Amino acid sequence: MDIIPPGTYRHYKGNMYEVVGFAKHSETLEEMVIYKALYGEGGTWVRPLSMWENPIDVDGKTVKRFEYEYRSKDHEAFCQKGIAELYNTIGSLNLFMQCDAPIKDAFSALPDGYSLRLCRRDELEVWKRVVAEEQYADHVIDFYNKVYAEREDEFFNRCLFVCNEADKPIASAFIWRAYGLINTVSWFRVLPEYEGRGLGRALFSEILKDAEFPVYLHTQPTSARAIKLYSDFGFKLLTDPIIGRRKNDLPESLPHLKTILPESDFAGLRFTEANAGLLKASETSKTPEF
Repeated sequence: MDIIPPGTYRHYKGNMYEVVGFAKHSETLEEMVIYKALYGEGGTWVRPLSMWENPIDVDGKTVKRFEYEYRSKDHEAFCQKGIAELYNTIGSLNLFMQCDAPIKDAFSALPDGYSLRLCRRDELEVWKRVVAEEQYADHVIDFYNKVYAEREDEFFNRCLFVCNEADKPIASAFIWRAYGLINTVSWFRVLPEYEGRGLGRALFSEILKDAEFPVYLHTQPTSARAIKLYSDFGFKLLTDPIIGRRKNDLPESLPHLKTILPESDFAGLRFTEANAGLLKASETSKTPEF
């Protein structure tokens, strides 16, 4: 009964809450929202859906009682650990991963109710909003113009969407031949409100199933859950201090990953030195292509 999206909401007075489920009143069958506070002692509460959705008047203005916050589960993890202020601070740190051969046991199929299709030529605006938070959307188009525009046909033949039953794109990723030399995972992201449904694993399976290995990717320590997913597929964190013209921030990132990831997940991370092909290709352009 997903009447409203599960996830993080901001009350009009400023406090944050997480919707964790739904229920019906045993006597009246009224639809209820189950939610918990993300502050103080973190109590769990129940409120009628009608009260949740009804707007209210505040100082002469009509506002929502609860406003949905499109936070990823990684962001929520930082908040729950009490280090929310680090989320934006360390978001610019660079991490690089390499997979020489995939772990087939990690592959999965797309759940029922979802479909795969290529990004259409009139959907660049849609694509940028799927693959990046709003504040970074212009950077996505800038990257497209610098890296993909000259090979536009290739981009639209590779860029893959996961769509919901209404054919709305809700996730995206593709394999890109960076620098014309190496295969890389590009712009992998699932919209926050669709996380936790197996879509990311299924999409990652789809783009890797026919890929030529090795495959490389660039990420950040704020993408802790994605790093765990990449690790499941056989990707290893690179230990080289420099990859092309970018600093590898692995030493600075590991303490944050250790804090956010479950102990067993952190212990499962693997490390390796970069292949010579990656280092050589990354030196061929001043513009990073992955």
